[in-house]
Amino acid sequence: MAQESPQNTYVIQDSSFLPVRFYVGDIVELRLRLEVPGGDLRPPSDTSEGNWLVLRDITCARIKGQVWEVRIFFTTFRPGRHVLPDIDLGEIVLANLRAETRSILEDKGEEKPAGQKGQLLLPGTVRMLILAALVILLMPPFLYKAFRGGLAVLKSYNTLRLRKLPHSRLLRALDRLQTRKKDYDAAAFFTQITRLLREYFDGRLHIPAQTSTTLELRLLLLEALSRAHPSGEISLVTSGVIDLFQRADYVKFGGQSASPREMADVLDEVSQFVEKVEGVVKHVES
Repeated sequence: MAQESPQNTYVIQDSSFLPVRFYVGDIVELRLRLEVPGGDLRPPSDTSEGNWLVLRDITCARIKGQVWEVRIFFTTFRPGRHVLPDIDLGEIVLANLRAETRSILEDKGEEKPAGQKGQLLLPGTVRMLILAALVILLMPPFLYKAFRGGLAVLKSYNTLRLRKLPHSRLLRALDRLQTRKKDYDAAAFFTQITRLLREYFDGRLHIPAQTSTTLELRLLLLEALSRAHPSGEISLVTSGVIDLFQRADYVKFGGQSASPREMADVLDEVSQFVEKVEGVVKHVES
């Protein structure tokens, strides 16, 4: 489908939404494959925000020749069919992009209010609570020992946590992977890299990285790092990591190959990214 923009003409070869069916408040990705006659595309520096829509992030990547892939991440807060605001990508202006947002209430239909619930506590619960309180008050020596034992356990746990900081664990794992990368094929190598990074993000940034999709992980990283250190560089670094996860998916599930040299480059990129994350987090902690 050819489109005219104030700057140039472009053709939308393909478009898709992830997820395909989305609702009010969902984080949605609109993926476009465009044919642009000339020039380079660049995402806008500022994204639009209104009372029914938030544009969270926009990326542009050249696939081959004049073919580009544009990804638009957004959230809508009103059900129905809507036209997204025009998006200026420098060489072209994307216009007339339509999205249909569904409502869970519409899918379920009208529901009657729930009836009155019965008692939440089982019979005798209050009596048992009073009895437990009396037992605790009459056993101070036991409580004292339990308190000291709890402090000892907490101290041991804290010492173990300090010895196994996520950063240190990741660096040691990367060193082992560096020395043994010849023992891994491409799929196994990228599986190890993404697993190590998810564990690191989970422990260091306290985000649910191990249970998140690549799309969810991108938004979680942007939110966590931008909140700690608002900077355009954070978006670039995060995009690089997400590109690594996407490439890993191509290798693991698409059958793409990777040479030992490419694996070494990936390890260097991961190390550089981790050091930048550490710098941001340590700055906030200090």
